[in-house]
Amino acid sequence: MAILAILASLFGCGKHDPYILDGPGMVYVDSEYRNEYANCLPFENVQGSPYLAIAYLGKGEDGKANKDVYINKIFESLDDEIISHIKTFEFDGDDWFLVIPKYRNFVSLIKDDAELAQAAHTGEAFALRCSQDVIVNIFETKEINYLLSVTEAGELQGTDENVWDITNIDEILKK
Repeated sequence: MAILAILASLFGCGKHDPYILDGPGMVYVDSEYRNEYANCLPFENVQGSPYLAIAYLGKGEDGKANKDVYINKIFESLDDEIISHIKTFEFDGDDWFLVIPKYRNFVSLIKDDAELAQAAHTGEAFALRCSQDVIVNIFETKEINYLLSVTEAGELQGTDENVWDITNIDEILKK
């Protein structure tokens, strides 16, 4: 029996470690597709399969101050070195957002059909100050565009199955 096991292992047949599933989307939590930023959020508890988690942080100085509060709350389990890679982009406008891609994708910021910046190259989280006419563009198996805009009540507007609104982060992190 031992001889058969040795021969089988030589030809790639052997015992494989089981995978831990992430939920209905059958994505593995620790897979190479997810990044360390996305693994800080309970994406597996979200109905559907969003590609982006976005928080509206507020306007002006309040939004800027909330940026650090959200980053510290969401990414408290990450090393300071990893947190230091979270970029901040500041364009015309007064609204602040935090964007966390679920997978290791390129993310572009677009305004008036022109690319403003490559915000993420491998799915890094980033903060953004802008007007409400900037599009977050990601290409997964399809191209996904989300226009950053908020209601008068301070809620993200126009979210769908591709965008998870994490503005109310305290409720999300309780789950």
